[in-house]
Amino acid sequence: MDKFRRFAKLLNIQPGEGRLIGYLVLFASLLELAFTFIDSMAFGLFLAEYGPQSLPISYIVIAIFAPMVAFLYIKLGERVSFSKTLLINISYLGTCSFITWLGLKSSFFHPVSFILPLLYQVVANLGTLAVWQIAGRVYNFQQAKRLYPLLISGTWVAYILGGLLVRPLVGWMGTSNLLLPATVMFLLALITLRTITRTFLDREPAAPQAHHIADTPKRPKGFFHDRYVLLIFSYVVLWWIAYFFLDNIFANGAVARFSDVDQLTVFSGQLAAFTGIVALISSTFFTSRIIGRFGLRAGLIIEVVAVTLVIGLVVINGGLGGNIAVAFFLVAFAKLLNVGLGFSFSQAAYGIVFQPLPATIRGSVQAAADGIFQPIAGGLAGLGILALTSGFEFNYLGLSYGYLGFAIALMIVIVMLSRRYVHALTQAITKRRLGESPTVIADSASIALLKSRLQNPHPGIAIYALTRLETLDEQTVTSELPNLIKHPAAEVRREAFNRIEKLRLTLMVNECEIS
Repeated sequence: MDKFRRFAKLLNIQPGEGRLIGYLVLFASLLELAFTFIDSMAFGLFLAEYGPQSLPISYIVIAIFAPMVAFLYIKLGERVSFSKTLLINISYLGTCSFITWLGLKSSFFHPVSFILPLLYQVVANLGTLAVWQIAGRVYNFQQAKRLYPLLISGTWVAYILGGLLVRPLVGWMGTSNLLLPATVMFLLALITLRTITRTFLDREPAAPQAHHIADTPKRPKGFFHDRYVLLIFSYVVLWWIAYFFLDNIFANGAVARFSDVDQLTVFSGQLAAFTGIVALISSTFFTSRIIGRFGLRAGLIIEVVAVTLVIGLVVINGGLGGNIAVAFFLVAFAKLLNVGLGFSFSQAAYGIVFQPLPATIRGSVQAAADGIFQPIAGGLAGLGILALTSGFEFNYLGLSYGYLGFAIALMIVIVMLSRRYVHALTQAITKRRLGESPTVIADSASIALLKSRLQNPHPGIAIYALTRLETLDEQTVTSELPNLIKHPAAEVRREAFNRIEKLRLTLMVNECEIS
């Protein structure tokens, strides 16, 4: 018991939280294993059956049907209870996987193979949504700040494990049968979810704060006229177009390198494992530190610069008539960086950009970015790649030039967005409407602006800055308390002394000279 308590303390788990976070990490990990099996299987079977030239069509299909499934899920949530919605969700994912497996074993193998990328996108979207809906429901803001990193790390570990298991599973049962262990994972996730709903959701009210998945927002009013919002949408569109271009370049190289469906699937799983390692290391040790020190722009641009440099080497290699094997190695490395850094640095920084927006439109803007503009980007990428490869007969080298063009445009947008962010952040702090998402990392601009507002003569602004700093950087609050007890406003001094008493900073009180 003592060892368990010490381990829980090491993970920043407080008494009474261990059981729930354990079940939630298990639930998310089981889903992540299923996602990895389906992703590897879909990649191998689709490319072997249709070739990379058909991938753009699958992007368009996903852009049309994936948002429709998400819309139906939201409507379902409006009609049945939260727990039942979750159970129906996971049951649906497991059923779809099993039915698809049956289809692959029938005479409909060829048409069923075409919907495999859509299957992966749907299960990944709905499964991830379920995890974060539960987390947002059961944890308040302070709990989320402590426990979300543990939950994210757990899913990356499962992603790595899933990638490593693909090779032995393919060797044992074949590529198409990977849907069977995926179905088993969904079944185990459903059992775990039932335990969570019975033990924690059905008997406890929802936590009052910090929903990772925003509630249904009110109708937005005019945010398309806001330049900052338009820059957010531009970032989303360009990032995902570049992502799909790189995905197609990678698929072309993989098919040329591995002609056998099992080899394609095993390679996809191995790449997923290495990608998970990169993402786990970067998100655990580097993301918060780099964004905290160098700001939003660094978080947004690191992945883009890294991948652009590697694709630049691909272009140089191709222009000089270099080795195809070297080109594929570089493209695979670029793909690893794209996912590993994109879903650590870029995703963390992306969460920050919504915080300065007014609460009345924040949820609507994020919903539009993820639910409308991301699918639009996939559709546009599909149409563009289809035109370039079919109409102009572009190969991997031509698509690489296309990626570089979108990457340069994306970097320009990132610079413009990060500049506009400081202006929007200043307004948000002044008007006391900074967002409170528990997944947001404290960037240097936020900390600096909040610190500057601590000495504002208006007590409301100073107290607001103090409260927000507490949630973002407690060490900064501790260092600023000696100055706050000298604030001209009595309300601010009272708040400072209350926090000193709460933190029991007796040494600081003795050293401070109270005038």
